[in-house]
Amino acid sequence: MINKKRQELIIQNLRSISAEVRCMSIEQLVNLPAMPVSEKISCLEPVLKDSDEGVRNLAATMIKKLQGDGSGNPAPVASSPGPVPSPPPLNVPSPSAAMAEPVAPPAAPAFVATPSRPAVNSPLPSSSSAPPIVPELPSIVKSPVPAPGVPAFAGPASKPLQTATVPAGNRPSRPVVPTAIELDDPVDPSLPDLKKVTDIGSLLQHIKTLSTQKPSGHVTLLLQLARHVMEEVALTALQALFNLKDRRVPAQIPPMLAEEQYSSQRRFLMLKIIMETDVDLDYAALESILLKEKDVIVKSGLVKVFARSSREQGVGTLVKCLEDEDPRVRANTVEVIEEQNIRGCEQNIVALLEDPENRVKVNAAKYLVKNGYQQAFLTLRTML
Repeated sequence: MINKKRQELIIQNLRSISAEVRCMSIEQLVNLPAMPVSEKISCLEPVLKDSDEGVRNLAATMIKKLQGDGSGNPAPVASSPGPVPSPPPLNVPSPSAAMAEPVAPPAAPAFVATPSRPAVNSPLPSSSSAPPIVPELPSIVKSPVPAPGVPAFAGPASKPLQTATVPAGNRPSRPVVPTAIELDDPVDPSLPDLKKVTDIGSLLQHIKTLSTQKPSGHVTLLLQLARHVMEEVALTALQALFNLKDRRVPAQIPPMLAEEQYSSQRRFLMLKIIMETDVDLDYAALESILLKEKDVIVKSGLVKVFARSSREQGVGTLVKCLEDEDPRVRANTVEVIEEQNIRGCEQNIVALLEDPENRVKVNAAKYLVKNGYQQAFLTLRTML
């Protein structure tokens, strides 16, 4: 029964999101003693169309070996001149995609901490000819359970941190100083003068008219109403601006965020407007606002907007956010660094493996493991 589950898991891992896991599954498949050679070949043939060249080459080599040996027991991969599997890509899938990957059942051997070192406190499999299964780790870990006997993290030992710069072709092009989008449409003279409208009901109706009929100058007037002294009027105007999705609006929001007199509700709606846009903003202005922001909800979202516009130019500020006193800011900073593939903060993220907040610790370990820092695997294993 265990051998059948082992076989099914290996076949599932041939479709893994990780090229390294797919290569290891190919090796494990061809070494299964109870599986017919013809069935092994039929499982490997779809892998010849794999997106990774190393995986394709390894599958082709193994099929040739199986066709030349009717016993289904080819020579170990280490003694053959087969290609070396390429490392997993830096751009990794979302947590929901990673959660869909198969995980080994409890009866299967424990996974290996590093390719050259056996797993800690893990018995060897009963068959000496079959290497251990290496299942993929889920991207999100909940409810940490202490595991006694697991050695504490002691920094990089066998594999240094990858700090190579990502080729320019793999990055989205972003100007260092974005071009402002001007509000150049004149206000329709037939519209009422906002200074003469004092009734809240009339102002709210006017906002509805501006957002639905969109007369000339409607964005200018809504921005003015967003600064209104009456909170209900201002919040309604900001929500209308958010719903418009006008590309001219986001560039007008940072100057408003820089004014500290507005309530948290207003600032949160301003944040929503600039978070859901692909318009590049002035990251120097965002940096000043971010460092002075007192509302942690706004700050934890603002750090993502700042990183998307600044990228490597904002590494110094991102390092400060990695050391912020609020765990939401620290966790979101790690997430956006991973999302935007920003280099230069790796050593600061290593320090977060000892963070008291679980979400921060998991985000840091995920980022480091996906970038080749296998020692961070022990942190995730301990939490599991």
